[in-house]
Amino acid sequence: MSLRLIFLDFDGVLNSDAWRENRGPRDPAIDIATLDNNERYALRSLDPAAVQVLEQIVTQLDARVVVSSSWRLDWAVPQLNGFLQYHGFTHVILGATPDATRWNTGASPRTRGAEIEAWRAALGVPVQYVILDDELVTGHGDRLYRLDPEVGLRAADADAIVARFR
Repeated sequence: MSLRLIFLDFDGVLNSDAWRENRGPRDPAIDIATLDNNERYALRSLDPAAVQVLEQIVTQLDARVVVSSSWRLDWAVPQLNGFLQYHGFTHVILGATPDATRWNTGASPRTRGAEIEAWRAALGVPVQYVILDDELVTGHGDRLYRLDPEVGLRAADADAIVARFR
């Protein structure tokens, strides 16, 4: 079996417009978990139900997660791990895609698709993968599983995502 990867966006996938509108009162445990306002905001920005769906998919596929979200520009992988684990994710993020603004010479546009391809190329081994994102990620055909940012990642998506690996 080859390595299975999930390239993960956060906003619109692990949270949604509907969830933000209906999430209810602040969780006092988050205020206890950290004294940093930015970390509190990040923890409150994730839908625990969406994180549990991700947990189910990663477990079922024995996959690894690579963060392609813009969150990787503000938070290191260990911090992103902590945010997900706070909401019940038991796996460890493998890594994060590079920031194309650091290597882009202007000859080609910075795209999430190019960043994902650069990460895959640097890995140097064949992989099966899916991209979970609410925006169009070009250059990867049916490897993109595009989510509706109004609802984000839901249990109803799990079977279709897993099927991308068959």
